[in-house]
Amino acid sequence: MAQEGLLTSKTFIPPQSWVPFHWDKSSLPPKIRLASEDSANKSPCHWSRGTLTLDKIGITALRLPSSINKKPMVVQAEVRLATKKQDSAVVIVI
Repeated sequence: MAQEGLLTSKTFIPPQSWVPFHWDKSSLPPKIRLASEDSANKSPCHWSRGTLTLDKIGITALRLPSSINKKPMVVQAEVRLATKKQDSAVVIVI
């Protein structure tokens, strides 16, 4: 996962876990791109064909290129408002 416009600063999120994510450049819009694990560890990284907008609650489908089998994956990502127990404004469920 990386901030749109600053893809060189990426964060890896292991399966079934959560990781805090902070903007590196606050002047950029609140959008992120995703990459599959196989692609994120390679250079160049193959980022999603769309972005996930964090200031809009809802579900978005993103196309992720795969460097292993050359077939793209489509993932569904949901932006939810965080609960009081979560130390964030939103939660992203993939």
